[in-house]
Amino acid sequence: EIFDPREDVKYLSNNKMCLIRWCFKLRGGLLFLNNVPWRQGVERRCAMCNSGEEEDLFHFMGVCSILVEWRMKWFSQSRLSRQECLDLLKTPNMEKLAGYAREACKYRWALIQEFNY
Repeated sequence: EIFDPREDVKYLSNNKMCLIRWCFKLRGGLLFLNNVPWRQGVERRCAMCNSGEEEDLFHFMGVCSILVEWRMKWFSQSRLSRQECLDLLKTPNMEKLAGYAREACKYRWALIQEFNY
């Protein structure tokens, strides 16, 4: 599906700014995860699981083993493929996406604060 700027944007009809904000952060790659350009090597690894994978948006949304509980709650799946993550990011229904992002980020932050990672 190709984006057409002349079409009405579906998220503008949603007046819940908190949902829009979380979806904007996810869709724009604006979450503070470890896989950022100024970090190198092991600093890019996931701060929560021991998989050794880089903590990018796909890892955060789809495969991090620590976040299975929240994926089950919001998406009814324990693991998401890259395509499933992309489909979720494109959906006009923001409740599930924003709910997952809010709760998973809150949990991630709590773990990092507790274990000083």
